Amino acid sequence: MKQVWPETYVEENNLQQSISALRKVLEDGAGESRYIETVPRRGYRFTARVEEYWDDKTESALEDHTSSSGVKEEQELSTLPTDGGTSDTTTRPLPLVSKIKSHWRSVGLAMAALTIAASAVFYFRFSIQPAPALTDRDTILLADFINTTGDPTFDETLKQALAVHLEQTPFLNLLPDERVRETLRYMNRSPDELVTKTVAREICVRQNLKAVLGGTIAGLGKHYVITLEAANGSTGEVIAREQVEVESKEQVLRALGQAAFRLREKLGESLRSIQQYNTPIEQATTSSLEALKAYSLGVQQSRRSQWREAIPFLKRAVELDPDFAIAYSELALAHANSMRPITAKEFGRKAFELRERTTERERFEIAVRYYRNVTYERDKADEVFEIWRQTYPRDLRAQEGLANHYLQRGQPEKSLEICRELVRLHPDYSGAYSTLAIALIRLNRYAEAKEVLEGALARGLGWRSIHFYLYQIAFVQGDEAAMKQQINWAASQPYDYDALTWPADAAAFSGQLRRTRELYRRAIDLADRRRDHEAAVRLMGFYVIREATLGNCQPIIKDTAKNVIAAGNYLRHAAHALALCRELDQARSLINR
Repeated sequence: MKQVWPETYVEENNLQQSISALRKVLEDGAGESRYIETVPRRGYRFTARVEEYWDDKTESALEDHTSSSGVKEEQELSTLPTDGGTSDTTTRPLPLVSKIKSHWRSVGLAMAALTIAASAVFYFRFSIQPAPALTDRDTILLADFINTTGDPTFDETLKQALAVHLEQTPFLNLLPDERVRETLRYMNRSPDELVTKTVAREICVRQNLKAVLGGTIAGLGKHYVITLEAANGSTGEVIAREQVEVESKEQVLRALGQAAFRLREKLGESLRSIQQYNTPIEQATTSSLEALKAYSLGVQQSRRSQWREAIPFLKRAVELDPDFAIAYSELALAHANSMRPITAKEFGRKAFELRERTTERERFEIAVRYYRNVTYERDKADEVFEIWRQTYPRDLRAQEGLANHYLQRGQPEKSLEICRELVRLHPDYSGAYSTLAIALIRLNRYAEAKEVLEGALARGLGWRSIHFYLYQIAFVQGDEAAMKQQINWAASQPYDYDALTWPADAAAFSGQLRRTRELYRRAIDLADRRRDHEAAVRLMGFYVIREATLGNCQPIIKDTAKNVIAAGNYLRHAAHALALCRELDQARSLINR
């Protein structure tokens, strides 16, 4: 083997696989070998008869090759002992050339066999590799962490930290929280329900996800044991697992990051990619568990659009760690959505200053928000979005964010190309089809928009937005049968108040204002009866703006606006309505809040 493959160590298992492959090709059994014999404690040898096929040219070459040492070798060969053990000088020795030929033929055959064996070893070692658990085209679900320590500090905290770590690599694509919440609603579950293993499996089946990744933290005396586990989304079979033990609570975040690095390699990510996207968790987020806990609670409120409720938690996070970049970014967003633009700019500017203290993906998002909402440099925001898309080509936030960015700027033609790419990359994501349909509708290409939406339905993507835009297109085209079809669908859903608001908007367009008011009031009452208070407040906000725009500022409208204010959400709707009704002091008060 050294002659064939010098300075290379070949494992015994690989050699056995190679010999097995050769025996299979030669139809040679291990028990009754015709070609390859197993030599106990030594290895293998070829036992087949060697037949000679040499021509005159080869013989002549061999004679020339051995001429310099032929006399000595002939003498040695002529005096070799016979089988009887004595020298027989009268017996003519085998011709020198014949012996040399036999020697070199044997060597050549052995070398050829060893070359085949070495090639087989190389093939099995480097070519026949197990398929990677995941590819960069797969989407995975991040389940909730199971905390059995009894310490509430770890609740939500470790999942949030792990999400930030995993999202830094373009190799992994996590299902966004918004889509998780929407899927839970379709499963007739609370959007805030914990994503356990059982729930995760159902989400994976509904969303056609490759895998679910979850984790646990448990106490072991004074130590902590952290386990990360990736399982097949359909079967639940474990495909990768990592476990680490730490001595103290302060070491948990760092250990979680180290375990996540090792798990990424097991899931199929290349070493080069892991080394490139390797920001430690404590740098990407914070080294303070308490600050991360406060941030996680704030993000929970933000995901529910409860921006005002999120602010105290996020503020506490930056008080505990003044260098917590993504907490400042989330604070800016919460203040902007709570009608506090000046404060939002301050926090947005602070996040931008600290953007190097997080992952590359988060830096892109911080920069986009900064250029859009702080400096109003839309062109720079476009540039950052494009680089973000190129770096993370499958990132929904980058793709969908830029598409919506162009729609907001009144450039649907630019959005169109991005939307088509989004559908190509994420054919099982309903939001991609909805955004593409919006771009087509704004370009007055209704037939194409309808075709896109019906294509989504054909793939089983019957989400609310798909049916909503189909209803809008049917209304524009005057197709009452198609409108009724979509209303019937909405009436069968958990949020069946949509079956009232859609025709309410259509009635308003046709000037049927009394019917519009009646349908909106019924929808608000229905949402309240179903204890979907967030939806009720949202509908109130839309209702008061519509009525105020039409000049309907009766006391009942003002009272409804006050209900929106009391609920604490959608304050911008209430402020807008009050300003239209010339209740300027109240509107100004809301803006100052």
